[in-house]
Amino acid sequence: MNNLCDETRRQMAELCWTAEQYQKARNISEHLQDCEPCAQALADYQALQSALQPPPAAEPAADAA
Repeated sequence: MNNLCDETRRQMAELCWTAEQYQKARNISEHLQDCEPCAQALADYQALQSALQPPPAAEPAADAA
């Protein structure tokens, strides 16, 4: 086992997915490798999601005193 294995297992635990959700994700991932229109649709969804995120909170100004 290596660092990638450790990270992958940590991420899987964080997701708390069911076996059905893992299978759906696997099916989607495999399809996206072979289907350019669906890969582009995913990129479009991701860009839209990113654009709709609220801006990060501003850091409070340091006191001048």
